[in-house]
Amino acid sequence: MPLSVKAAEEHLSLLATFVTSYENGIQGKIYDATTFDEDYDQIDPDDLEKMDLQWQMAMISRRVKRFLNRTGMKFFWEKCWL
Repeated sequence: MPLSVKAAEEHLSLLATFVTSYENGIQGKIYDATTFDEDYDQIDPDDLEKMDLQWQMAMISRRVKRFLNRTGMKFFWEKCWL
């Protein structure tokens, strides 16, 4: 089924975008450093801390679940507080 000229141009444009992004990634030119720094400065440090803590809690929960599944142990909160 042949493509229309317009559809073919859109496909080639998309492919060119992917190739350019890949080449820039290989060369380490993923972002403009000044723009990134300006954007980063607008983020509230408390929000970053909150995201970091949420990530750490998710990872420790995952590790605990994997450990319990691997060892067959059961985890009871009551024993932790004694």
